Amino acid sequence: MNVSQENLELLEGKLDGALSQAEEAELAARLSGEPELAQALEALRGERAMRAEYFAALEPAEGEASWLAERICAAAAAANAARRRRSELRWHLGLRWGSAVAACLLIGFIGGWIGRQHMHGVASGPVVSPGADVKTVVSYQVLLRDNSGQVVATQNFDTLEKAQAFERDVQSWQQQSEQLLKGPLPIAEAQL
Repeated sequence: MNVSQENLELLEGKLDGALSQAEEAELAARLSGEPELAQALEALRGERAMRAEYFAALEPAEGEASWLAERICAAAAAANAARRRRSELRWHLGLRWGSAVAACLLIGFIGGWIGRQHMHGVASGPVVSPGADVKTVVSYQVLLRDNSGQVVATQNFDTLEKAQAFERDVQSWQQQSEQLLKGPLPIAEAQL
């Protein structure tokens, strides 16, 4: 079968119904006179029928198509529901953590507040049990200050004499320190 490409296109046009009436009549006359052209037309019809059967076999039946569509819709709905649940779980988890932190802060604040009030209550004054001997204790304090007048230490004494002796010793020590800063002391003045 040796049919030209131009004749094949003309035959395809006939099968498609794309030819005018004049072209249709001219082709019918050629088909009756050219058996090779008529065989090519029948071969094209057979190939078309085979393709139509093949594609028809590939198409699902109406029931199969609706079943597949329902499964796809159900899977999409399940995926959306799972995504919504994950989003809600993340939000709830964040809410739980935030609530736990807030509760810890509140408990710490209340505990500190109660502890502060409790400490003030204990330190407010001495507790004396009934029938206890109470003695008055007299204490003398000597405050030690730095050059700017800030108190840097406090020394307690039970007698005034001991407090005065400590004060004299500190003044003597300060005078010797000042003399050392001014320059060397003669050996006679150092009072070793």
